[in-house]
Amino acid sequence: MRLQFPIFICILFVMAIACKPASTSDTTTTPSLSSVGTGKEFKIDVAHSELKWQAFKAVGSHHGIVPILEGNVFVDANNITGGKVILDMKNLQVTDLEGDDKQTLEDYLKGFKPGKEDDFFNTTKYPTATFVIIGSTPITGDADVNHIVHGELTMRDITKPVNFKVKLDIGAGNAVKITAVPFTIDRTEWGIKFKSKKFFDDLKDDFVYDEIKIDLTIGAIQ
Repeated sequence: MRLQFPIFICILFVMAIACKPASTSDTTTTPSLSSVGTGKEFKIDVAHSELKWQAFKAVGSHHGIVPILEGNVFVDANNITGGKVILDMKNLQVTDLEGDDKQTLEDYLKGFKPGKEDDFFNTTKYPTATFVIIGSTPITGDADVNHIVHGELTMRDITKPVNFKVKLDIGAGNAVKITAVPFTIDRTEWGIKFKSKKFFDDLKDDFVYDEIKIDLTIGAIQ
């Protein structure tokens, strides 16, 4: 049995890429952590919400999910105006491995390896991560997306802006669905430096890419 070392999120859905993925997230946002928006409030339906992640190394990748604990979304006149998504980091899963390999890697990512608690997420100290929706910008002329969501992700007590394109579908009466275009985050911005070429010069081919691909779907009801 040989441990392989991927990196998360959050956060999210998987696109296999054999090389370093390019970031599709925008970089500007308004500095605010308010989760309250205008319009109708919808509670996240965790049974119909999902965050998938994929992490890349020199050869290959790993992928998994982070469960969504709870949250809300505000919608006003077909615009996303606020909200909050709380991620259950202590129950993150690796879905491309099985048996002892799966358990060993999950334990390492969660910070259960003695002396290596802060290599990844240290879920004993930081059991959740939170994405706060600040607002959105409407997009026209694209059948696949209709908003850019602007928000801030807090993970390991570090808060950074994260923005991405989504399609907002408003159902009859009391339901909405938000489907994100897969996007990437730079793990090192949240202090996860394990085998990053930004911080270590002697890794050769034994490195992990900084970008984590996130695939997020949110279902919510009133």
